[in-house]
Amino acid sequence: MHNKVDCHTPLILHSHRTNRGELLSFASYARVFPAKFLALVDTYDTLHSGVPNFLSVALALHRLGYAALGIRLDSGDLADLSKRSRAMFKEVGHKVNAPFFERFIIMASDDINEKRLLRLRDEHHEVDCFGIGTHLVTCQAQPALGAVYKLVEITGDPRVKLSEDVGKMSLPGNKTTYRLLGPDRTPLCDLTQFTDEEPPKAGAVLSCYAARSDSPVEVTPAEVECLHSLVWDGVRGVVQCPLAETRHYVLEQSERFAAHTRPQGPAPYPVYLSQRLHDALRVLAAKARGTCLL
Repeated sequence: MHNKVDCHTPLILHSHRTNRGELLSFASYARVFPAKFLALVDTYDTLHSGVPNFLSVALALHRLGYAALGIRLDSGDLADLSKRSRAMFKEVGHKVNAPFFERFIIMASDDINEKRLLRLRDEHHEVDCFGIGTHLVTCQAQPALGAVYKLVEITGDPRVKLSEDVGKMSLPGNKTTYRLLGPDRTPLCDLTQFTDEEPPKAGAVLSCYAARSDSPVEVTPAEVECLHSLVWDGVRGVVQCPLAETRHYVLEQSERFAAHTRPQGPAPYPVYLSQRLHDALRVLAAKARGTCLL
């Protein structure tokens, strides 16, 4: 980018209040990466220096035929700063006849975690994307993953671990889990059964049981999804679906289960057993009275 364009627009941006060193660094970066200019604007003063300097350079790029990408906020009141920055984008875009300015990306970082994301949502922020580092690697709510291997079968003979704590009780045998969906693909429940049982069929009435209930629940799914997929065949790993497909699936599942995963008052999600698995669990539990493992 060799053309010379004045970055100063004092009538619009009050550039006499901005930090000139910051402006120079923005211009230098934009000169090297004219199509990838995204500026960190909170080094000195976000609204009185960073954003005006960004818009000055963005205007210069626009006059040279390039489009800046946006800004990054890394401190302060992210919701308020994002809204006021967006307002500045719109104001300047209108004055210089560049309506796309109002669509500049606003990225936010600064120790983002789940609680802060929820608070920002409630404050109706104008952030387009978040940079999450520390709390992506270490979850504050559950910093350690508890994992225990439990014996469920010996040479085809089911085994069970009993406990007063339902979460610690294992289900016997080799099993497969299916997701039963309603007509609008809303999940109704998950059904776990022995792998050698006939898979549930869409449109058929199914009798399901909760782990500690003898009363059946009837479910008629409009669609059935098997939740198991092979990732290791004992010799080599099995090629999984492309990353884009995985991302789409995760986002779809997040939307489907929003009511069950919300931080405040999540709705319980039913997971049932087939009649055969339920009966096997009862028999094994009766045999194991007075012991912890059979």
